Amino acid sequence: MIETKLDTTFVGLKVINAWPMTYGKYLRYMTMSNEMNINHESLSGYLVEYEGEEGGDGNHPNHKGYVSWSPEEPFDKSYYNVNTGMPFEAALLLLKRGKTITRKGWQDSYIDVLGLANSGKAIEKVNLVNCKANIWTPTFEDLLADDWVVGPA
Repeated sequence: MIETKLDTTFVGLKVINAWPMTYGKYLRYMTMSNEMNINHESLSGYLVEYEGEEGGDGNHPNHKGYVSWSPEEPFDKSYYNVNTGMPFEAALLLLKRGKTITRKGWQDSYIDVLGLANSGKAIEKVNLVNCKANIWTPTFEDLLADDWVVGPA
């Protein structure tokens, strides 16, 4: 065990790209050898690409960001598909990075950060039917919901 007086608990949110891929296929993709001759084809997981601030320098010619592999179980516990549903805290990260967000049940509106004259920025709910935007304050239900998805561009 590592002895340290520092707190070693961290919480992280990041935006990544990921593709389902076994560990064996990942090793071949990264042109790494399988020196121990273990059958890695049965290890399900994801090829993960970190982009933007998290990405740093790329380590594969087909990717801009840093590429690594994550086993399926820890990946599924850590990441959400932005098109199938995520908690508000993950959606808020995307909103802060310039994306729009919406809830699955909202057929005619989405949330965006819009600039207001002389008053900075505001989070607004935009109605797609009448194209009007109003200042939005999330409800308790909105904050605890796991049905947030990326909204229209």
